[in-house]
Amino acid sequence: MVVWPVYIGAALEGTTPPFSINEPQTLDYRRGQIDWHPATPEELKNGWGEVVGRAKILCTPGTYTHFAYFRHPHKSDAMGVMQMDHPTTFTELTILDVYPIVNTDLQLSKQLSGV
Repeated sequence: MVVWPVYIGAALEGTTPPFSINEPQTLDYRRGQIDWHPATPEELKNGWGEVVGRAKILCTPGTYTHFAYFRHPHKSDAMGVMQMDHPTTFTELTILDVYPIVNTDLQLSKQLSGV
């Protein structure tokens, strides 16, 4: 059984996966809950897969370099880490809209099952 992540967080500079996920340690920071949905025709056309996610992370000031995927909104139970295309710096409290979020596990499980 494959369990998909439910939350996504943003990690600051100094993150060295898989050993260190440097999320902000302040009450203002919030991981985003991933809203998984069946892909629209446009999302399918873009090759994002049959299921696509979107989430909004509340980021505090700082430079972010990675996304981290979690099962819980607060616990440090990371399921995976992905480097951002480029570092992103915020100078004030900001909502980071993460889209598209794709899960390659679905494509892999279909390949393995021959569907």
